[in-house]
Amino acid sequence: MPFSSLGLPEPITRGVRAAGYSIPTPIQARAIPLILPGHDVVAAAQTGSGKTAAFLLPILSRLLDGPRALRALILVPTRELAAQVEENAHAYSKYAELSVGSVYGGVPIGPQERMLRYEGVDLLVATPGRLLDLHGRQSLTLDEVEVLVLDEADRMVDMGFAPDLQRILRLLPTKRQTLMFSATMPPELNRVAKEALRNPQRVDLAPPSKPAESIEQTFYPVPRHLKVDLLHELLDKSEERSALVFTRTKHGADRLYRQLKARGHRVGVIHGDRSQGQRERARCWSPPTSPRAASTWTTSPTSSTSTSRTPRRTTSTGSAAPAAWTPKVTRSPS
Repeated sequence: MPFSSLGLPEPITRGVRAAGYSIPTPIQARAIPLILPGHDVVAAAQTGSGKTAAFLLPILSRLLDGPRALRALILVPTRELAAQVEENAHAYSKYAELSVGSVYGGVPIGPQERMLRYEGVDLLVATPGRLLDLHGRQSLTLDEVEVLVLDEADRMVDMGFAPDLQRILRLLPTKRQTLMFSATMPPELNRVAKEALRNPQRVDLAPPSKPAESIEQTFYPVPRHLKVDLLHELLDKSEERSALVFTRTKHGADRLYRQLKARGHRVGVIHGDRSQGQRERARCWSPPTSPRAASTWTTSPTSSTSTSRTPRRTTSTGSAAPAAWTPKVTRSPS
């Protein structure tokens, strides 16, 4: 079933084709027909399932008609995810006259204020704290928002954003469409959902105990002092060109970064103590051309990282955090 059969307008399907996609994923095939006519939706889907396009494509379609104003708001838990969603929105709206922007903390607020006040956007991707900061400085108004998306809503609640979400809900028009994408539904999120959603349709494609079919998992029991040796061996012999390695702590990420770099790997590191510029440079690295020179990102759980590739293999070494491999695979819209 091609994207054109889902009722999306031609400028959007053209943008999807230009991005290299032709067939919708299951979450897209089920969610887009519900979102297009204006239903509130609660959706659960696994990482790599294409959930971002599941809400972006119908929202961009809606924005093609109507006034130029901030009419769609997407809330996300982290700045990396905000940048990724904005990047995807730009790609899908390539052939549409729409303005897309993102705002998040960790960078100067001035350029974001100028974008909102003098340029304006049709669709805004934001982290909750920075959005409230900008609203408090009267840099934007939410009076014309027609669609609200809570992306990775359970993570926002886990990170302590529930009070911010409730404040934002009170600033929005009561007559709007709300879309919530969340892998789990903790009690605090249930309270947010009751306030945000009106008779939602449910799409559930994320059984929590089952990984996505595209993920192959491997476990290696190994003594602690040999973990780096094993990781080096796996990276050196793997045909994959890039990898994402999780560590337990920020110091562990820095230490592993130095150890892998000393062994000749091309390495970047991301965690909460890194500046936004450092995080962006690590996130935007291009994999090296040599198949043996693995491009590796190390990150601690305190810093959340998203990529547009679908993970295919996760490897766990003893008690160490898993190394999530991100090779080039059959692509679906994020």
